[in-house]
Amino acid sequence: MKTEQPTWTRSRYTGPLATVTGDGRHAAPKTPRTLVDQAGALLAAYDFTGAYQLLVEVRSLLDHGVIVEDVDAVDATRMLADTLLAMGQPDRAADLVAELAARPGLGPYQSAMLIVTQARLLTAQDQLDEAAACYRDIIDCGTGGRERMRWPVLLATAGAGGVTAAQGRPATAEPALTAAYARLSEEYGTSHTDVVRVGVELVQVRKQTGGDAAAARLAARLLPAATAGLGQHHPLIVELDGYVDDRTVQPRGRERAPGAAPSVQATASPAAPSRGPSPHCRGTARRRSLPYWALVAAAMGPAAAAATTAPVLAITTFLPARTPGAVAQPPTQQAAVLVAARSFWSPSYPAAGGVRIIRDSGTTIDVAWTDPTGGTRPTILFLTEDDTPPVVAATVQAATTSHRLTGLNRRARRYCISVAIAYSTTTLARAPDVCTSRPAPATSNTRAGIPPNSTPATSTPRPATTSG
Repeated sequence: MKTEQPTWTRSRYTGPLATVTGDGRHAAPKTPRTLVDQAGALLAAYDFTGAYQLLVEVRSLLDHGVIVEDVDAVDATRMLADTLLAMGQPDRAADLVAELAARPGLGPYQSAMLIVTQARLLTAQDQLDEAAACYRDIIDCGTGGRERMRWPVLLATAGAGGVTAAQGRPATAEPALTAAYARLSEEYGTSHTDVVRVGVELVQVRKQTGGDAAAARLAARLLPAATAGLGQHHPLIVELDGYVDDRTVQPRGRERAPGAAPSVQATASPAAPSRGPSPHCRGTARRRSLPYWALVAAAMGPAAAAATTAPVLAITTFLPARTPGAVAQPPTQQAAVLVAARSFWSPSYPAAGGVRIIRDSGTTIDVAWTDPTGGTRPTILFLTEDDTPPVVAATVQAATTSHRLTGLNRRARRYCISVAIAYSTTTLARAPDVCTSRPAPATSNTRAGIPPNSTPATSTPRPATTSG
């Protein structure tokens, strides 16, 4: 089938993403900026799959030369990196960060926001000292600067506190997170997604420093305003509510550390004019010799432009279809708590049992499991096609023990599925993968019209991955 090529008429996009009325006429076509803003709304709702699909489409516009504004291209690419990080794909996110770092002429604001994403990547890779150095540089460069720099500075202040907590120093992290939450609340309100996320991190730290009762009191104070803004079924609200009434399932053995989860940028960043890079930040960056820091340093000075081909376009075949231009909807009841970069698998929590593939029909796979939480926690399904990295394929509401994955590639030789119970935004318990083996590629018989055997799939367990 021929792919429809996007077109651009009078600065308005009229390709596949434009809103179409019932009679086929284009109505309220979207500009690149509005598409990026829509992706920001999806990220704010923690609809990472929806945001991913939309941002990949925006990236395709960039590849076709439709997007000509550097700000739109930079924002879309950075938000896609944040989305991939939240979906558990730090390597793919790092590729996009490297691409952005090679772009010449990034201004101070865009450079700072790129370093925020870089710090989250380093945190995901357990390089906490390097992540803390990134956050310190943003704070040093942005404090006392333009008003526009307040947002990345506040994000960096909260991120630094989260890293300190992840390093096992909750007593030191608590004042920093408290100050960051107060400033964010004053600037952006207590119902902003990133403000609520920092509040959740603060509750996690308070649990470590003051115990369950202190965490419950703090969560109870934060919950009303946060719920009014995000809705009672938002994953962050589900977690806050768990601290209030102690519904959160307790781990077996030692209590988990409060590791701070770097967030996905909740709203699309406003456009920033391209200004010269900060000499202080540029010098600081070049003095550091961190595994990924050179990528960010390149964004602060002249560099050769990197190729813009997105390496993630090929993995959308199994993702559920989304209505073009759809507004983010609140997650269903007990919606899945999708994890950000530091949500590694925890052996202290019970994982799903009896994971099995019921049927593989080529384009759909039915999978079932048993729930160790009694229907109190949501589930995330990870899917691996052949030898590609695993990706988030579906989020399943609590009290559900089966799911059908659709839109799969019937030509794939092997699919593996892992079922993970989401105990919080920072803790997953992931069961061993089960895999389906498919018949060999079509022979002359099948090409002649003789159908292959159609039998239920057999589940082949394989060990669970132990890193994010």
